[in-house]
Amino acid sequence: MRLFRLLSLCFRRTRGATSIEYALIASLIGIGVILGVAWVGQGGNGLYDRIDDDVADATTHVSN
Repeated sequence: MRLFRLLSLCFRRTRGATSIEYALIASLIGIGVILGVAWVGQGGNGLYDRIDDDVADATTHVSN
């Protein structure tokens, strides 16, 4: 009976460690997603700025 209780305590501790590991993995994935979206968003801003400049240049050349 004593051995069974000792083994059950070991398994309980493992479950807690597994939960913590999953939480850490999920948080790292979340941070990666946030950084990826921010990086893509910055690239998108540059793209729209270039398009805006090209359209402004094209309308300037047409009106002159």
